Amino acid sequence: MSKWWLLLLPLACASDDGKAGLDRISLHDLNSREENKRDFFVNSLTTNGILEISDIPHLAEVRRLAFSAVGMCLKKRHPTKYLDENSEPSLTDEILTDGTRRQSIGTQVKPGNVHAELSPELIKACPELGDALEDLRVIVDKVSSQLMFALDDALLPQEPNKIGAPLFYDRAFETSGGYEYMSSVGTEHPFRKYPGTFWKGFAESTQDAIQLEHFHSYTPPPSPPTKNALDFHTDAGLFLLFVPAWYSHDPLDLKATHSAATPLAADFKYLDRHGLERSILVQGSSADALWSDPATTDIVGDASLMMMVGKGAEQYLAPGLRGLKMRAVPHALTISQGSPRFWLV
Repeated sequence: MSKWWLLLLPLACASDDGKAGLDRISLHDLNSREENKRDFFVNSLTTNGILEISDIPHLAEVRRLAFSAVGMCLKKRHPTKYLDENSEPSLTDEILTDGTRRQSIGTQVKPGNVHAELSPELIKACPELGDALEDLRVIVDKVSSQLMFALDDALLPQEPNKIGAPLFYDRAFETSGGYEYMSSVGTEHPFRKYPGTFWKGFAESTQDAIQLEHFHSYTPPPSPPTKNALDFHTDAGLFLLFVPAWYSHDPLDLKATHSAATPLAADFKYLDRHGLERSILVQGSSADALWSDPATTDIVGDASLMMMVGKGAEQYLAPGLRGLKMRAVPHALTISQGSPRFWLV
């Protein structure tokens, strides 16, 4: 959801053996303190750059209701430009290079995870958005916060002389020389104060960040596309959080049985640690058998939240993580199915 921004069985499934594919951890095990998750997160974020948090209660149904509400709203005629409290458009409409139409309902999340409200005029035109979007926001916010605290527990330095050291900092703090640990006994503030701002951990930094929130609808062009709607790219923020896509012709996420002869198209693609292209398919909880090639495809559940590393984390977090460099994930989008595709990012 945010561009600034999830133990036993998941750790056993974590792919540290060189095999391609997503690392996965359940929400229950994400919050468990019974196992050390450092190795899991190091592998997921520095080697793969992408992971799945699975088995999130109520997410599948709330996701369907939210995207259904977005679909209802976008079917209406909107003659005016809706501006939110930041004077930014709450609804945009554009044609991508391959002919795909992208409509987006979005806003910013202020520091402290306080939602900037969508344009009152848009909510008046689409009252169905109110509760449906907020219910999804609440779940994603909660899980993303739990993820950030888990990252703090697993990855931040534990040495006594490093506790409280900056994870990353702004330009003013960096040019002043960084922090210096003061070891004298009785020092109330063990780190010398410099101008500028620094953040001690993932949870603190995401609480203070401006986050971007978008509900996207992608409508395929009249003729089959010959190229990606969005070419491979990395996002500029720290992290990208998103729920699995939902298709307007498939309100219950029920997929027909597919076989090697009639594979289901996968439109979201990313480059794995080896630079090879992989795709992500969504498996609904009530779906029939779904054919896919595990060598090139990852199957995710409709009750999952995905997290990818952005360019900001790759560039700024390495010093505070003692040289661990996160991997920003190149990803692309091809719209190949015959009805609009909805996505929260």
